[in-house]
Amino acid sequence: MTITPIGDRVALERIPQEPKIGEIYIPETVRNNSNWVRVCALGTGKPGFEFTVKVGDKVLMPGHLRTDVDFHGGKIIVMKESELLAVMPNDA
Repeated sequence: MTITPIGDRVALERIPQEPKIGEIYIPETVRNNSNWVRVCALGTGKPGFEFTVKVGDKVLMPGHLRTDVDFHGGKIIVMKESELLAVMPNDA
């Protein structure tokens, strides 16, 4: 079962963070607060609208303006593509 956002919305999933950086332990509350997420689904679109992101892109989202949804044991974030702040190149 998959999720398909409606219109110009995208579904995002959090990117798992490493529990340690070098010898420093990163608490789970901080690891899960990253605003870098991965696009997991595109919406149905609108007439004359073309998505600028694609499935698999790593994007920066704002800390608000989103809807968190529990989906098959995980959290999916749904928001309008126009509210995304940046796309990270795939080689970075």
